[in-house]
Amino acid sequence: MLNYVSLERDKREGSVIFDAIKPAAEEIANMHLEVAEVEKQSKVITATGEDLDEHVADMDIFRYDATKGSVIIVAFSHYELEGSASNVTMLLNEGDEFSTINHDEILTFIVGDKVTDLSITSLYPNCYYAKCATAGLLPSLDGVELQQRTPINGLSYAKIVKNADSGTNEEEDEQLRQRYIEASSYEGFGGNRSQYLRLIEENETLRSMKNLQMYTGSGGRVVISALDGNFLPFDSEILNVFSEMLDPQIYTGTGAGLVPAGHRLIVCSPTDFILNINITDAIPKTGWTEETASSAFIEKIMDLVSSLQEKWGNHNEYYHYVNNSIALSDILTLMLDYMTGQLTVNGVDVDSLSGDMSFGSFVVEGTENDRRIENDVIVNAPVNAVKFPRCSIENITIDWSV
Repeated sequence: MLNYVSLERDKREGSVIFDAIKPAAEEIANMHLEVAEVEKQSKVITATGEDLDEHVADMDIFRYDATKGSVIIVAFSHYELEGSASNVTMLLNEGDEFSTINHDEILTFIVGDKVTDLSITSLYPNCYYAKCATAGLLPSLDGVELQQRTPINGLSYAKIVKNADSGTNEEEDEQLRQRYIEASSYEGFGGNRSQYLRLIEENETLRSMKNLQMYTGSGGRVVISALDGNFLPFDSEILNVFSEMLDPQIYTGTGAGLVPAGHRLIVCSPTDFILNINITDAIPKTGWTEETASSAFIEKIMDLVSSLQEKWGNHNEYYHYVNNSIALSDILTLMLDYMTGQLTVNGVDVDSLSGDMSFGSFVVEGTENDRRIENDVIVNAPVNAVKFPRCSIENITIDWSV
């Protein structure tokens, strides 16, 4: 505005003209900002919060609320020591409450059904599902200690065995916007991927399946392999709940569940392919000690594995990465950043591998027949069958040169 005032006039800050114009200029500037905000919130592609909610509601699309996660817990009495020969875990009652201790956030869990999965009950005969009292995505809580909130006679201590279902956070703006765009672009029908995704997303229980791979086979067989929001596999009994909601097994293929008639569905989580990384005759690079080089290398490897797990839901990207020598090359490169030495992964000398040696070809456990894969498609897959296992670390050892 001052540009329109003659240079012959005093328009410096503090002058009569400056002070006279300033209030109006501030109001006009604020109006410009408000107009820009109105324009932003008037379009689905840029709107946020409640304005975005109102836009997508025109297509009967609504923001998903946060859901409550659940864990598996185990409790021990005053008379038992974990790992002792007489270790018999305590019986709990439905409705008993526990809270986390020695953890970043205090979370309360309410005891529910008893766990029947043999892979867990063989370690802890009496363990239970417990649902978090507050909704939201749970972090990985394996081994976190618990304290009782309700009176439990004879209790010594309790802990979380593992996450069963990590729950979900409230849907973010970008996720909601993407659903709107996809609904406008692709119609879900006849059991196509779009319809399956919508069935899962619209159901509060199924919505925990955040990272999906879908495969089809003969006889109407459809396999959904899923991880939760923390890229962790689901507990087997939780998977059974998902499966029964989508396609009850005693009525499979009849359309008695949510999926179309003719579809025979299996829901599973990927098994892990385990990485054991060993470095022998290691010598730290200049500027590094054995301790600092080891710590930095392990941290970078864990970051690499985490990024691999995040890639899992992206079919093409993950397939390309694990079925080429890229991942092995990355591990070798990380090692050479901090030390020299002889690197082996799962007993295989990385230096001796040819350029065509794929990461997945020697770290994926199970035979081709076990996975029952034919022509790159799962056929009549058992519940634990998966096409792309999830990468995880079991052990990293570094033997320093003497």
